[in-house]
This record gives sequence, structure tokens and C-alpha cells, in this order.
Amino acid sequence: MARKAAPAQAAAKPVKAEMEAVFRQAEKSERFEAEIRELNLRNARLGAWFVMILVPFCSVLDWLAYPQRFWEFLVLRIACSALCVPLLLALDRPWAGRYHRVYPVILPLLPALAICLMIYFTRDGASPYYAGLMLCLVGTSFVFHWTFREIGLTVALVLAFYLAATLPNLSLTSDQRSMGLFINNSIFILLTCVVLYFGSRQHHAIRVREFVNRCKVEAQREELSRRNEELTDTLRRLRETEAQLTQSEKLASIGRLSAGIVHEINNPLNFVKSAVFLLKKKTAQMPPELAGTVTTVLNDIGEGVGRVSDIVS
Repeated sequence: MARKAAPAQAAAKPVKAEMEAVFRQAEKSERFEAEIRELNLRNARLGAWFVMILVPFCSVLDWLAYPQRFWEFLVLRIACSALCVPLLLALDRPWAGRYHRVYPVILPLLPALAICLMIYFTRDGASPYYAGLMLCLVGTSFVFHWTFREIGLTVALVLAFYLAATLPNLSLTSDQRSMGLFINNSIFILLTCVVLYFGSRQHHAIRVREFVNRCKVEAQREELSRRNEELTDTLRRLRETEAQLTQSEKLASIGRLSAGIVHEINNPLNFVKSAVFLLKKKTAQMPPELAGTVTTVLNDIGEGVGRVSDIVS
């Protein structure tokens, strides 16, 4: 069984390598980049509206968790939403397409930065607001289709913001419970980042595969259309040839019929010619008066027979 499986595995390796080469080529194609650009710009508009609406709306959580800092956090949330306005306006500019890769990184970082500032101001290294960072990452993964570099950069910056916001607070309140909660929160954020990274990687591979398959289908459709045009043209030529053959057969039938008619007409004409020739010889034995009249009549008959012969020949 192992010997039988070895050739199959060896044959599968070139196919896999060929498919990977096709996927890499698709990722670098201008058409694929244009589709990603259009998708990122459209999703950036949606993401900006989400941030502008949801971030201030979540101030209800501030009232429940940190009521004494409600107004400070509300200002941070409003500032975060306000920063989305220039991003939203920039999407209508002609040069927005050149920076479409920036939006999947900036949009999640704005609320993440606001949340990390709130964590820092709470002076609580084990703040439950770490869940907001996870929500930013998960929500962005649904809105945008991250590439490997985009999600890697975003995750690294979010983790850096979180550590910068929590580590100073841990140095102030370094009790065991806070340290345990900090480690717990950090592990959850890290696991979320890992899941999103591999999920986005898989989703990106699926998107590239879908693009390749769509291009193949379009190429096959174009090939099928070309073949249909060729078949239509061939069918048209066959019909023209058939019409020409039918016309040729009709002409051939008419020719055969004409030849038969000519043959049937020429036979009696030959008899008449022979009779005229014999009668002309007999006129030598006739009286001169009668011979002249008969000769004239025979000449007229010969002339008429000649005309008929010329017509049918």
C-alpha cells in the first residue's frame, strides 16, 4: 500500500506547487488588487460609520463600570468618533484608492487607542475593558478582509497599546489578584489575535482561490463563446455550401434535361437535312422550271433547319 501511495503523493506535489504558483500570481494581478481596493474603500466607509456610532453608544458601559469617570470617557469616545470624520471624508478623494491598505489598520486602532487610554485612566491593571479591544479586532475582521501584514501590524499595535496602558497601573497596584487578571486578560487578547490571524489567513486564501476560480470560469465562458461563434460561422458556411450544392444539382439537372431535349431535336433535324440533301440531287433530273422552284423550297427548308440547329446547339 505504501508503494502504491508513493506515486500518488509524488504526482500530487507538482499539482500543489502549480496551484500555489497560480495563487501567488493571482495575488499580484492588477485585477485582484483593484477588487481589493474597491472592497476596502467600501468597507472603510462602513467601518467608519460603525466607529462613529458604536463608540459613543458604548458610554453606557462607562456609566455602569466607572461612573466617576463617565464624562472623561465620554469625551474620549466623542474624540474617537470625531477622528473618523476626516477618514470618512478622505474616502471621496481621488487619491483614496492609493492608501486603501491603510484603512484596515487605522480604523480599529482609533477605538483601541481610546479604550487603552480609558484603561490607563482607571489605574486598574485588570480592567474589564480589555474586552473592548477584542471587540475591535473581531469587528474589524468581519468588516475588512485583512492581509497577513495588515493583521500582523494591527495586532502588534493593539497589544503594544494594551501593555502601555496596563503595565504602569500594575506597578502601582502590584497585588496578586490584579497580576492574575492582567495575565488572564492578556492571554485572552493574545488568543483572540492568534485566532483572527489564522482565520484571516485562511479567509484570504479562500478569497484568492475564489478569484482564481472566477477567472477560470470567465476564461472558460469566453472560450465557450468563441467556440459558439466558430460553430455558428461553420454552420453558416455549411448552409451556404448546401445551398450552392442544391443550386448546382438543379443546374446539372437542367443541363441533363437540355442535353436530352437537344438530342431529341437534333435527330429529326438530321433526318430533314438528309432528306433535303437527297432531294437536291433529284432536282437535276427534273424539268428546269420545276427544278428551280423545288431548289428554292429546299434552300428555305435547309435555312430553317440550320437556324433550329444553331438554337439548340
